[in-house]
Amino acid sequence: MDLKAFRPTKEKVKVVEFHAVQPWLAMADVAGAVSIWNWESQQVVMETNLGVQDEAPLQDAQLQRLAEREPQYWGHQLSAAMAPPKTVAAGPVRDLRFLDTQTCFWQLAQGQSLQHGANTSQGIPHLGRVRGIKGRRWLVIACETKIVFQDLMGGPSREVPRSIMDSKPSTRIAFTFIHSPSLLGLNEADAAGSAMVTPIMAVGTASGTIHLISVASLQLIARLVGHKASINALMSIAGKEPGAPEWLISGAADGGLAVWDLTKPAQGADREIMPRHLLPRAHEGAIFSMTLFQSVIDSPENPPVRLLTAGEDKKVAAWDLWTWAQSAGSKPMPKGFATSAVASARGGAALGGEPPIIMVGDEYAVVFGMFPGGSATLIANLETSIPAGGKKFPKLYQIAVHPLQPHILAVGANTGVALLMADGNQLPPVCGVPMKVPVEVPAPPADPMQLISTAPAPLDQPDDRGATYLVASGGSLWQLNHKTSWKDDLLGGARQLSTVLMSKRRLTGIPSGRVVLAASSTGTCVSVVWPETSRFAIYSQRTGEVWERVDEGSGTAVAWALASPTYAVLHQAPVRPLDLPKKTKKKKNAAEEEQRAAAALASAQAAAAASATVQVFQVGEDGRSARLLTSAVNLSGEAAAGLYGGALLGVKLHRVQRVGGRAGRLLQFYSWGSFQPVGRPLAAPRWLAWDPDVSMAALAYSDAITLCSTRPSFGPFATIPLKGTSCGVWHRHMLLTTSLQEAHCIFATAGDGTPRQPPFVEVRRIASLSGGVAAQLASGGDATAALPCEQMRCGGPATVIGVREGVLWLVDSRARPFVIPMAHAGLRARYLAAHGDFPAARAVAEKGLWREHHDQVAKFMAAMGPRGAEEALRLSGLSLREELRLASGAGQLRRAQHCLEALAWGSGDRATLAAFPLWQSHTVDTLLGGGSGGWGAGPSPLEQAARAAAMRPPGLRLLPFDQPGMDNSDADPSKDVDWDSPLELTRRLAERSSEQSSASPGLLPGPGQLPASVPQAVGAAVGGLSSGRSSAGHAPPSQADVERIAGVADDALQLADLGIASGLNDVAGAALRILLRGAEGLAPNVVAGVLARCARCGLDADLRAFAIAAALTHKAPPEIAAVAAVVQADPRLMESVLSASGLVAMAAVYSHAWRSPTAPQALGEWSARLTEASGYKARLTVQPPS
Repeated sequence: MDLKAFRPTKEKVKVVEFHAVQPWLAMADVAGAVSIWNWESQQVVMETNLGVQDEAPLQDAQLQRLAEREPQYWGHQLSAAMAPPKTVAAGPVRDLRFLDTQTCFWQLAQGQSLQHGANTSQGIPHLGRVRGIKGRRWLVIACETKIVFQDLMGGPSREVPRSIMDSKPSTRIAFTFIHSPSLLGLNEADAAGSAMVTPIMAVGTASGTIHLISVASLQLIARLVGHKASINALMSIAGKEPGAPEWLISGAADGGLAVWDLTKPAQGADREIMPRHLLPRAHEGAIFSMTLFQSVIDSPENPPVRLLTAGEDKKVAAWDLWTWAQSAGSKPMPKGFATSAVASARGGAALGGEPPIIMVGDEYAVVFGMFPGGSATLIANLETSIPAGGKKFPKLYQIAVHPLQPHILAVGANTGVALLMADGNQLPPVCGVPMKVPVEVPAPPADPMQLISTAPAPLDQPDDRGATYLVASGGSLWQLNHKTSWKDDLLGGARQLSTVLMSKRRLTGIPSGRVVLAASSTGTCVSVVWPETSRFAIYSQRTGEVWERVDEGSGTAVAWALASPTYAVLHQAPVRPLDLPKKTKKKKNAAEEEQRAAAALASAQAAAAASATVQVFQVGEDGRSARLLTSAVNLSGEAAAGLYGGALLGVKLHRVQRVGGRAGRLLQFYSWGSFQPVGRPLAAPRWLAWDPDVSMAALAYSDAITLCSTRPSFGPFATIPLKGTSCGVWHRHMLLTTSLQEAHCIFATAGDGTPRQPPFVEVRRIASLSGGVAAQLASGGDATAALPCEQMRCGGPATVIGVREGVLWLVDSRARPFVIPMAHAGLRARYLAAHGDFPAARAVAEKGLWREHHDQVAKFMAAMGPRGAEEALRLSGLSLREELRLASGAGQLRRAQHCLEALAWGSGDRATLAAFPLWQSHTVDTLLGGGSGGWGAGPSPLEQAARAAAMRPPGLRLLPFDQPGMDNSDADPSKDVDWDSPLELTRRLAERSSEQSSASPGLLPGPGQLPASVPQAVGAAVGGLSSGRSSAGHAPPSQADVERIAGVADDALQLADLGIASGLNDVAGAALRILLRGAEGLAPNVVAGVLARCARCGLDADLRAFAIAAALTHKAPPEIAAVAAVVQADPRLMESVLSASGLVAMAAVYSHAWRSPTAPQALGEWSARLTEASGYKARLTVQPPS
């Protein structure tokens, strides 16, 4: 473990406590100073001093009492228990606890998980109905004179005076959240389903009595009597059955250990409860610390849970839970005793790879680790890492482990608090067996009887259902197979998804120690690496169930190829023990000796790395031997530091270099066939995962995941800012990742490199440490949401196995499965679309999602390819904008044109397309009749068509895509509509457009509206374009029209480009005319692009009208009008537009250049403008260049 941070204090720190979810560490020193430290940001969240006299609570209470005496007072009454009796200092702080819905949930969840293997929220009451903690976040501080509830959300604090505890000082506190209703004075019949009305705080006192206090009312409920000395340790444990009431365990200063069953009725007027079990001499001295731990000794299935106690007699004892018989006892420390002990399930500690118990004592400045057998080892030496104060070396008093991130430890010392961290990326020795994932993802059956159609297989036979994984524990390699199941909630809630062990088989015996497992692509070969001893072994499964060792030797890493049982081994000479001089006892030389030792170790490691070689082997078809393919991969003089498996062999190099903005070691790919370098070096990631079809690869770094495309060349196409991911598994177009706090599902496709199908990435957080509470408190069902809400994630490191049976399988640090439901319609539709089953994906979305969420599914389906876009267009809940984009991408340009026109008219509902033929017919008939069609004033054709549609019989359906969710397989093919075939109405419109101009009059003024100064050429052009149309057809667009058109400008330009490329100029022209009408709201460069496209489509009349209107109304920049005139190649129009736009200088030059008859007139106008501006008569001449 490494020291990551240190927070100095003035006094000794003997109390430290982690929050379960928030990055908070609470600490208290012997002077009464209490603070909360954010260990991620290194900032203080809250700080107070309870060791001095505090007048504020008394003043608040006095003001409250005075207010209550007023007759008009209405509100909460201050109870006597909540008012401090006098202004006294709180005294020394004895204990700290966080109390909120998150800590409540995780105390219950971890208790259920530890004892019953229930890695779900089974047995956890709904936290939204609990009094005392709903909407609050408390820091509960047990002081000598009172107990303070400090509100961390800014509310008033609450206090429990010592008088409630028989005027005895409080020493320890603990909370129970599931208890018998009779404990609160409720009848069993009246309290059905209310197993948790309010939390109960158990307060241990110096007299040995434990007081049970209601958190909601702060009133005494019962007393636990049995101890005769001060309570030094107090904790709650889960009941014997999932969801049963919790029990209490207490340790006293006289060495007594008591177990309390809170379901026993209280006796007498004092409501006293006697202990269920009492061990008066568990230790020969005081009990200082106790914790629950679970360590696998043999089989990883349901290992026993034991209670660990550390006492003043230097003994650390283990007790079997529920029998309370001592199973082990040892004195691990050379001298002194352990003042604090905790259990840490980091990495492979719970499976025997590392010591699961961590201890400190005030006689040492080091942190010890202890194995279940009793042997101790050094974890961290803080002698020179933290200040010693006035002592020869720092003194350590208490240690705390993060409940959900067990690689994080906090140590209270005489000079402050030290934060220690192990490698958070170290995973337990678990490896998922690869298997073919079915395309059809079934949801977990709701009926447990449907789960197993036949009798379960014996535990020593494998089963191909569910999730199968390998575990190294207890000196053996095990293969476990689990399947999903449903269990009824014991508290009367909804049934919970759980797992059932289907088979368990011991494969072979292996040496103990820290282990790294990896499997081949077929799952028939497994590599086992012992990094600490630099040894490896390869095991292969022959025909049948026999596993044999086919290779072994010295090696620090093994990587497997993706498509064959080929593996690479990194051979590296072990670092020899260093012959260091004996340490002196002088404190001033300690730092120098540490530096010399570290330098010597680094030199030895560098020498060992320089001799590293990479060999490649292949397991034979018979599975009995391995043959050498190459004795040394050509590393070109580089030193190898690690290996990555997959489609290419990845070698981590010792060389440090900055690549792509990242500084660190390099990754070089090599071919599995030729063993030659492939591509340039990349920044070495934490882990590397390949897509099953080798089209993508994920490179995970400490702060992000980089997704790379492999075709046509290897290169990144997306970076996802996910920090601290520890592992990931690919399904097709779906990457499942997990970190210490979250689990994510990433849907991705690299696209085909064309604008029509760009890269697509969608990230969804499916589980987190706070997800259990969020799922309980979420309102509404998942069926109404586009994607499921966050679920609970198991605490500690976890290995991703993959999706099986409609759930995501994780394996926690104790080798137990944890499942996250993936059967939500939003996830399932995406999963099916990623596997190419687009009709099934659409059917799932239609049946399981609200129409408002169809757009998101349609985007993902379209990203999977043209077939997905075509099927997505049949979703009934598509919005007009999404249908426009999908139809453009699928090549259905006329359908896209209709959507674009409807959006430009202001329609936001796709249902209006049902009336579109009436609108289209109305528009064409109006044009043929010479009336006011197009974008005119008055009621829009869409509004008229909508009114007509409202009068239509309810059973009439005009277009097939009005109800795309219906199955049209039995429909008459002759009645289908081909959107790319020329319609009759379109043909008539095209014929008429050749006889009558279809110019867009958006900026064009009507007859009689021309200024007197407009040249005759412009007036003639305007009059010519205006003839044959009524003035009602030339109303300028409203501001709402301009804004709507600006909103669809990108889609309209894309449709115009596709129409031009496909030869459908009428579709492109329709899109461009819409943009011309709203040109006022577009950027000048966009308008210039529109004008250029108009010229390509042959919209000469529209360009002429736009140029004239832009020049006259001055609603567009002068250069835009000039561009519109230039693309017309009409000198007379160009000259008139330049003059009307106010560009008289350019008009004069242009007229002289083209020898226009109006050149003298243009030159005179230019001279007049200059004369007016300067006050002097100007005379100009234009000379052609020589």
